[in-house]
Amino acid sequence: MSYPFIANLVIVLHFLWILFLIFGFYFVLRGSRIAYVHASGLLFSLVLNLMGWYCPLTYLENHLNSVDRAVVSGGQSFMERTLEKVIYPDVDETLIRKGEIIFVLMNGIAYGWAFRRRRFSGF
Repeated sequence: MSYPFIANLVIVLHFLWILFLIFGFYFVLRGSRIAYVHASGLLFSLVLNLMGWYCPLTYLENHLNSVDRAVVSGGQSFMERTLEKVIYPDVDETLIRKGEIIFVLMNGIAYGWAFRRRRFSGF
């Protein structure tokens, strides 16, 4: 496997992880055990944002892209042009971090609502 392929694979994985965190509350509503993975991912995201750290996938992408650029010179791939703009929007980092923290807290409230509803409705 080549570095560009692996780098693009990591970008796709990162994008899918973000989608899972955004839409993963569905698994809570369905009563799926996947909700535990979602809650853990949200907690991990909260810690990363509160501490000012970056996602490990970001570090891996940066490393693979630096190796890729050293080995192969050329234009950007579809993944770099499209998905990277979605994963890393051109918005102030502080605003993004605050938005992610608010998103996680809103999910926490929704988790509390869902668990209370389940407990009192006899699920």
